[in-house]
Amino acid sequence: MCDIINTNVYFYIENELNAAVIIKSGKKRYFRYSVSACESSARAFIIEWRINSMKKKISSIPFSGTPEQEEKLKAVIAANCDDKSKLMTVMQEAQEIYGYLPREVQVMIAEGMDVPLEKVYGVATFYAQFALSPKGKYNISVCLGTACYVKGSQKILDKIEESLGIEADECTSDGKFSIQACRCIGACGLAPVMMVNDDVYGRLVPDDIPGILAKYA
Repeated sequence: MCDIINTNVYFYIENELNAAVIIKSGKKRYFRYSVSACESSARAFIIEWRINSMKKKISSIPFSGTPEQEEKLKAVIAANCDDKSKLMTVMQEAQEIYGYLPREVQVMIAEGMDVPLEKVYGVATFYAQFALSPKGKYNISVCLGTACYVKGSQKILDKIEESLGIEADECTSDGKFSIQACRCIGACGLAPVMMVNDDVYGRLVPDDIPGILAKYA
């Protein structure tokens, strides 16, 4: 099946022959189709999906990889390029090297592993372990799990975004702060909770945020 029902979708290429589209409208419904049968539609659609889902944001900070990092990545690719099933392994190693997966790194992986760039991008956006933006010196994690959410954690996140001028999955231009929303920090008794690196702050209200951020300014 090759019909796209709406734009609020997750898309990723599972392998060379099949793809999966997950429609988020109430219950998840899965539609499987041949990539060869509607490859152009899939490629065009992934761009629109990315814009609408907003699950991960591409960093606007200029890429600043070093020659040493590039050599490390090339060595990882060389050791795995004969086996396309090791794509995720290479991507995991790349993220260890760079801290995230900017487009420049995705291109190197795609070319080195001889796979479409869309496939690398699809895997990077589908799996939560991969980041498209760098982490700041101080990474702020705001819990949006049920216990925290019902006690106002969305307002905490909104206040942080307002204070720093960035949104979740983004990093400030000076590289000092980044924000991420997570599902559970494991401190439900302190809800709503946020962390700045390893520092935990609980029972928060929005007015607490300016003072907390000032500690790291």
